[in-house]
Amino acid sequence: MTAAGLLFDCDGVLADSEPLNFRCWNQAIQEILGASLPPPASALVGLDLDRILLRGLAAAGRAGEPVTPALRAALLARKSELFFALTPALRPVPGALALVARARELRLPRAVVSAALRVRLFHTLEALGLGTDWGVVLSGEDLLPGSIPRKDWRRAAAALGVPLGRCAVFEDSAEGVASAREQGAGWVIGLTTGLPAERLREAGACKVIRDLEAFSLDELAGGGA
Repeated sequence: MTAAGLLFDCDGVLADSEPLNFRCWNQAIQEILGASLPPPASALVGLDLDRILLRGLAAAGRAGEPVTPALRAALLARKSELFFALTPALRPVPGALALVARARELRLPRAVVSAALRVRLFHTLEALGLGTDWGVVLSGEDLLPGSIPRKDWRRAAAALGVPLGRCAVFEDSAEGVASAREQGAGWVIGLTTGLPAERLREAGACKVIRDLEAFSLDELAGGGA
């Protein structure tokens, strides 16, 4: 296919932030709930806020308890504080900066579609030097409603003025890959920065790569497989 738009997840796609996210969540849960999340860091890839907090409660021997607004606020505030303090340790996924720069040169419409809350998402993009590279940014406040909130890839494409069927989606979670395919994305590229290639292929990824150094925008123009 010839892609007319590019839709990027952030954590694990643009930012090599999944290990840092796990570290910060783990410390916040240790401090507030007195328990540690079981490794690996990839266990949190693709999980929304409440599912992460439910894992924290289970680790603390409190499985079945609801996530109260007060607990949600306390854990999120502490996790965010830790993440912001450790931002100097954040690095881009290999090839991310070069790929975005090339897309900018080609004037390809670009969006970020992330489950991270807006303040943290923009903080991450700015830390990478990518804060102004997007025509559209959707965050955790923009997820589709449901028992398991999903990213709204169709809305991002529409805001760019491009049909989702002519967009390439870059995603590192099985949930993100599956929802992009279900919503009609033309091509979904899975990154193995957190999950094994088999999980991403099972979710529907058209192509699986280790990072963005392993990808060229020429493949989109030429219909590479």
